[in-house]
Amino acid sequence: RTMDHKGLEALSQRLRKATEESLECINLMQNAWTQFHDKQTELEQKQCKFEKQKQEAKAHSDSASCVIKLNVGGMDFTTSKTTLQNEEETYFDAMLQHQWGPDYGQVYFIDRNPKYFQDILDYLRDKRLYIQMDRLLDQEKARFMADVEFYKVESLLEILKPYRDIGRTVIRTVVGCCGGEGGFFGDGGPAVVGLLDSPHGICCDPTTGNLYVADRNNHRVRMLDISTGTLKTIAGNGQQGTEGDGGQAKRASLQGPYGLVCGAGLLFISNYNAHCVRAVDLKTGVIVRIAGDGTRGYGGDGGPATEAQLRQPRGLAFFNNHLYIADHGNHVIRAVSLQDGKIQTVVGNGNGAYDGDGGTPLQASLKYPSGVCIQEGAQRLYIADTWNGAVRMVDFQSNVISTIAGVGSLGEESGDDGPATLAELDGPVDCCVQDGRLFIANYDSHVVRVVQLSSGKIHTFCGVGTAGSGGDGSGPESAELDGPRGLTAVEGRIFISDGNNNCVRSVNLLKQPMP
Repeated sequence: RTMDHKGLEALSQRLRKATEESLECINLMQNAWTQFHDKQTELEQKQCKFEKQKQEAKAHSDSASCVIKLNVGGMDFTTSKTTLQNEEETYFDAMLQHQWGPDYGQVYFIDRNPKYFQDILDYLRDKRLYIQMDRLLDQEKARFMADVEFYKVESLLEILKPYRDIGRTVIRTVVGCCGGEGGFFGDGGPAVVGLLDSPHGICCDPTTGNLYVADRNNHRVRMLDISTGTLKTIAGNGQQGTEGDGGQAKRASLQGPYGLVCGAGLLFISNYNAHCVRAVDLKTGVIVRIAGDGTRGYGGDGGPATEAQLRQPRGLAFFNNHLYIADHGNHVIRAVSLQDGKIQTVVGNGNGAYDGDGGTPLQASLKYPSGVCIQEGAQRLYIADTWNGAVRMVDFQSNVISTIAGVGSLGEESGDDGPATLAELDGPVDCCVQDGRLFIANYDSHVVRVVQLSSGKIHTFCGVGTAGSGGDGSGPESAELDGPRGLTAVEGRIFISDGNNNCVRSVNLLKQPMP
């Protein structure tokens, strides 16, 4: 068929367009092949690098007799666990030189010598670096590591805790950044990089070992999961108030949480500014008011605790199905029976003075008591009688009160290695008992002192007596504290709420590894 000029021109245009589209398709295919080849080469290079680093680590371990820990994409590979022979070799530098980026993690040369370990831990904390490999590797990466066992590494502490403080008694920060600015941060991540703001009371759950912290200026209660080292909020939405009773504790408002204690499956929280005590059911997460009607006063003994008046409640203790409350502003100790919900004054006549030793607890005078604790085996209640510069003791069996430490007035810290009843205390705000020893937090002098109950002698356990934040990794006697607010002890460890340092610190009393 003949075709006119216009038809031939249209056909030519279609042919040119088809040719251009074909060439573009060929270019796309070439580019895709190039990208595929580059990706394959990159993955092969990563495989070779991984194998080389693993062989180097194994060879280094065999020759230097050290601990080498590789954490690669969530995989934990450990070689020798023997003690380092050459203490001069800088494994800290080696760690910094062997970085594989976010895809493949890092190699850690972990030395059993505490000096190098602390360097590593401090570096990670300063740089806000921590391991939280809670995602599985994709198939492309996993197929090059099929011979390796994979599992989730939930926190930095989970990786490092087996190598900490073996055979040593040291102080360490376990929640918050010691000496840092107060703030709210870190829920769901490692507690050591979280932020607190003026932590006060602390307590441990005797069932789980988890540590609870009254994060006062954040109007929350935070929890350190002792098995994973992670931090989370248990109660409080960050707003000041008393709303939310009957609902979930995390949605409720708190107002200046101060004291904490666990008992009967509940977490009790004293709300200093709201003049009441609330309780969180640790199974359901529901919060309710347990004592105080929210008005500032002193009344209601013999009736329902929720209709009574408190005045700035502080420390809490739990014993024999009773909640003990340091009713700070009323100069007394109150007790709430969980059986009938009624409240009674059990220590103090409300006079705000120092007297009554040797008599019944109700005849004695206290002055702004702040902390209370129980020695269950001996059935004794200890009271941090703050403005009297003393720790008082109530023997439940004899119903007699006495002074265990202090002279009845505030003074400069003195009397180490002598009788505790002749020693001066400066602002005792909390106390706890562990292994026959009474630990006393002295806020104004920045120390924790300890009384050996069998001998009655006292000495400084932690702190040098001046405000500061140093000393992590050293013995507690050479560490600095800044306004210790709270104490609790469990399983051979004592925890210290280091209030002005915005952190919680811990000392392993039994010289064993601790999280």
